[in-house]
Amino acid sequence: MTNRAGGQIAQINTFRENEQLAASMLDLRVGELQVKFAADVIKVADELLGTLIDVKA
Repeated sequence: MTNRAGGQIAQINTFRENEQLAASMLDLRVGELQVKFAADVIKVADELLGTLIDVKA
């Protein structure tokens, strides 16, 4: 998603494409948040796994 949005932004060269620019910028932000949240999920899963291993040991 972010690669596509970045490519679209790079190709925009006229003021008439403002809507396209806005949509691409929004896609970039959404992609950024998806990556951040996925990393947070992995971090929490790692912490929980560590806790479970400590309890079993």
